[in-house]
Amino acid sequence: MKFHSSDNWNKIFDCDGVLYFSQRCEEMLFHYASEKYKVPLLNTKLLISEYLITETLINRNKISQHHLDYIFGEFLFSFSNDIAIKEGWGKVNVDRIVKSLVQLIEKRNPKYLNI
Repeated sequence: MKFHSSDNWNKIFDCDGVLYFSQRCEEMLFHYASEKYKVPLLNTKLLISEYLITETLINRNKISQHHLDYIFGEFLFSFSNDIAIKEGWGKVNVDRIVKSLVQLIEKRNPKYLNI
């Protein structure tokens, strides 16, 4: 759990609920917070952008390939559970796309996929 300092809050401030709310929001957005506290803020579109940016950095040898593993796993989860996509394309089509993506990644680099 992240350390929270309330030193900058006025001591006579009578709304403990607001302080608690702000601390919970900070906890949900904190990068190293436990998964049970985090909010799924990255939607499918943002995960695709993050994947492409990360792949560009990998191609420039700035970071290693294993960074894509986490992003791809999160993308598959988000894509599979995206209500708007399922409603628009149907569950069968979404499942088929997920299966195709997993097979494509496995063909490119079988050691890479760790989902």
